[in-house]
Amino acid sequence: MTGLKKKAISVLLLGVVLAATGCRGYFEITDPNSGRLYFTHKQKIEKDTGALVLRDVLRDIDVRMEEYEVRELTRGQYRTATRSLGR
Repeated sequence: MTGLKKKAISVLLLGVVLAATGCRGYFEITDPNSGRLYFTHKQKIEKDTGALVLRDVLRDIDVRMEEYEVRELTRGQYRTATRSLGR
């Protein structure tokens, strides 16, 4: 699968998740290039580029990513993950 197809599928899947949850919920976002994990409950997709913009709760920073993988978490999973990683 080409990079463009992967990006399009990722954007589509994230859009479905965000639409279903009303942009609410808990998410683990992975940067597929570096493998770095981000945890957030505040994110948006830029309409013109498809990039994901989020607030990482572990590092207390804003992050913008062109490529990403999204996994929705339950509140319990989110709390367990963020506590075990230092928050």
